[in-house]
Amino acid sequence: MVSENVPRPWTRHSPARRHVEMPTPTAIPASMRPAHVGRLLLALGLLVGAAAGAGLVVGFEPSRLPPALLDIAAYKLTFVAALGLIVAGALFLRRARRAARDDGVGAGGRGGAR
Repeated sequence: MVSENVPRPWTRHSPARRHVEMPTPTAIPASMRPAHVGRLLLALGLLVGAAAGAGLVVGFEPSRLPPALLDIAAYKLTFVAALGLIVAGALFLRRARRAARDDGVGAGGRGGAR
């Protein structure tokens, strides 16, 4: 016989999850939509990376004192910045594609089930 005061596993509730509504695509200005921002960041990252690579190949020196140390540091920072822009752009595009895919699914991308 089971006592009424003993909690049963099937009667426990998980903590309440707060549902956050995302703005609809029409509420976001066209210039700030994730797909647009993602493409812009990808293009900017590729442009910065290409410029850094071209500068390295032609022997461009960003500074004069001491050139070896500061050139290496400047190029490393430039390549890291380019990589960061490329990653940010890819993440924005991924989010945009996921949002576009989930638009027709239902409430919050869960297919209407909670």
